[in-house]
Amino acid sequence: MPWRGYKLKILVVSKYFEPFKGGVETVVLEVCRRLVKKGYEVTVIASNHEKAFKTTVEKIEGIKVVRTPTWFRFGNAPISPGVFTAVLKEDYDVLHLHSPNSFSNPLAFLANLFKKKPIIVTYHSDIIPHSIIMKVFKPIYENTFKRIILNSAKVIMPTSPQYVEISDTLPKYRKKIMVVPNGISLKEFKPSKKRKNNTILFLGRLIYYKGLDVLLEAMKKVVEEVPDAVLLIAGSGELEGELKKKAKELGIAKNVKFLGRVSEEEKEKLMKQCTVFVLPSVHKSEAFGVVILEAMAYGAPVITTDVSGTVFAAGDAGIIVKHGDSKQLAEAIVKVLKDKTLRKKMTEKGLKHVKKFDWDEIVKKVEKLLPASNQKKNKLKVTPRILKS
Repeated sequence: MPWRGYKLKILVVSKYFEPFKGGVETVVLEVCRRLVKKGYEVTVIASNHEKAFKTTVEKIEGIKVVRTPTWFRFGNAPISPGVFTAVLKEDYDVLHLHSPNSFSNPLAFLANLFKKKPIIVTYHSDIIPHSIIMKVFKPIYENTFKRIILNSAKVIMPTSPQYVEISDTLPKYRKKIMVVPNGISLKEFKPSKKRKNNTILFLGRLIYYKGLDVLLEAMKKVVEEVPDAVLLIAGSGELEGELKKKAKELGIAKNVKFLGRVSEEEKEKLMKQCTVFVLPSVHKSEAFGVVILEAMAYGAPVITTDVSGTVFAAGDAGIIVKHGDSKQLAEAIVKVLKDKTLRKKMTEKGLKHVKKFDWDEIVKKVEKLLPASNQKKNKLKVTPRILKS
């Protein structure tokens, strides 16, 4: 909680911010809006996702938002030199960085050298290079600024204990780690018991790390066991044409429907009607599948892989299979489609388990890591007081 008579000032640096929609941006918005309600003074510095030639300042739900001009983008990172000046101008008690953000974070860190304020870092994932340039850039950045920032951080907050083990970086910083998962606003979800038979749902971007090629291969095996099974693929992306072609080659085109990008209303309807939700992630780019939480909150049984299954334990709130294994994935899907009792059990456990991920509970974890005041010495101190998830 804020100190008596004083509003603790938190400065957050993010790639972008509301109304820009993205996984990290959602986390930043949900945490910040709740901290404001609890009495903290929160400022977010973010690169402008639209064309802009000067820094702008506005208030969103009590959050001060400073947007700096984006000169251009390198990979997924905005190049926004104004972040350095923006951090220098702000009065704050703690600097909260969200990683990866390979250009804004170093600028914020350099500006903070003049402020000498404690730093905490939410670690969403390692940098995943998707081009030759990024493959060259990654080791340079990781051996310079990323290492310096993490060495200087008082607390590092990955989203799951499992990701600590598969990360290229995090095992070196175990003593600083406090797991703080992503979450959802449970009050916005109403579970459904009325579901269509033999309907499998995937929802997300049609991109390589989602493992949709593996899901299609699994679907061929599923149809052999459950001929009327239908796979609904909701979302758009660069692999759409390739995946449609693969479905035809596998002879399952009539059992696979590509719905394209769907609205929030359509998404809710699909989640409430599907027999089972599947997220077949194959790469650690999928560090934390929030869509799994959403599916559980709607009451859908969930199958995922050991990559994104960090949300729950195998055999408990959902089923986890080995990533890239189409045979194992198919067997799990068929098992769920044929076993009504299993589906009911998965739904019940999922609804119970997902309560741990309500944003109100997540923010309590963040609060415990904010500076504690030493009134006698009038100093701030941040320590990883809780090292378990």
